[in-house]
Amino acid sequence: MLRRSTFGSLLLSLAACLFAGCGRAAPALHDGPIVLVTFDALRADACSPLGGPPGGSPGGPPVRMPRLEALAREATWAGHGIAPSTESVAALGTLLTGLRPWQHQALHAERPQLAPDLLTLAEALHRRGYTTAGYPADPWGQPWFGAEQGFDAFARLGRGRRALERLSSLGAGRHFVWVHLPQRLGAGRADERLGELLDALGSGGHRDRALIVVTALHGAASEGGTLERAGLEVPLLVKLPQGSSLHLRPPVTQRVAVARIWATLVEAVGGEVPPAVAPSLWRSAPPEALSELYRVHGSHRFSLLVSDPAGDLQLLQEVRFAPAPPDEVPPFRGLGGPAGRSRTLERWLPGGGTVQVDDPQRLAELALRLDLAWHQGVSEERSPGAELADWHGPRRPRGRLRKNSGAASARVE
Repeated sequence: MLRRSTFGSLLLSLAACLFAGCGRAAPALHDGPIVLVTFDALRADACSPLGGPPGGSPGGPPVRMPRLEALAREATWAGHGIAPSTESVAALGTLLTGLRPWQHQALHAERPQLAPDLLTLAEALHRRGYTTAGYPADPWGQPWFGAEQGFDAFARLGRGRRALERLSSLGAGRHFVWVHLPQRLGAGRADERLGELLDALGSGGHRDRALIVVTALHGAASEGGTLERAGLEVPLLVKLPQGSSLHLRPPVTQRVAVARIWATLVEAVGGEVPPAVAPSLWRSAPPEALSELYRVHGSHRFSLLVSDPAGDLQLLQEVRFAPAPPDEVPPFRGLGGPAGRSRTLERWLPGGGTVQVDDPQRLAELALRLDLAWHQGVSEERSPGAELADWHGPRRPRGRLRKNSGAASARVE
């Protein structure tokens, strides 16, 4: 995989301090409802308040999402998120655990299960006194994935009746509700479902005091296994409760990692977040987002997106471990790198699309940053097989959340 030098180790320590927040005090607590709504696949430019055209995605069929657009105008923070992967299994694993795909190991369709000892978002909130309910669309409502961990009530979404009833009758106290909308609905119908959910929350008198987060697992579905912009850039909306003193750190113009949602919600209710978990939006963090895609036609693929005044820069890296199929179209034209790897640098244009950048020095700099970001929470270089044994055996790398058997709290190693 990726190698690091002694100098890199020093930088890694500094990066860990940044990601951990360096001892910052926890934000003011939220004790009202938390509602998380996720789409399966939705591009950020499907929402006109986030830069898309009024008729829908550029070059695509006209699609209106009036309820999402209305929420974007109402939200405290409405901007662009970066998915941790364009593989749904890996992206959902990160959303539920706050860990990168390599850390939680639900990497692809052939490895689609969350390890039962991982601390999920529902479990973390439950330990802070929240009742938890989840209503994901298939296939995530099936028991083989493990999404039900920590939920007091868990059922497949179906037509949404149970989710609507839950949101309209929350009552007093702490409640967390997760609803996942399927791709098969299409953007228009999914938008209607979102509106129904928000209306149900309002009918019970809870919308003004709720912390609401809306995002997507990834953008446009990718058939070729790439980490291109259309697949990574998703809407990310956060609406704070009325009168809340909480403050989101990133400027709305900055693209942020969707992986940061886990820590954002856990810290909002007073929970602790270990260094291996992506930092919350309440804290300052490096303006970058790492995405991963494993076992694609004999290669692993990585993306690091970093903020840049002239337009965000994306480093794409492919690490090949087997010969490519003869009919495969390369994901990008590599601009150099060690044997078995190819790298390229692209700039994201303000109006959409990308352009390739020929800057070897900047490419080398971002390659080092990708190396540091990948190793965050991974204590040393090991083969994938040995690392997997470590994650699931009695000895685990630093920062992994594990549950004590029979205990009501989590421990961080």
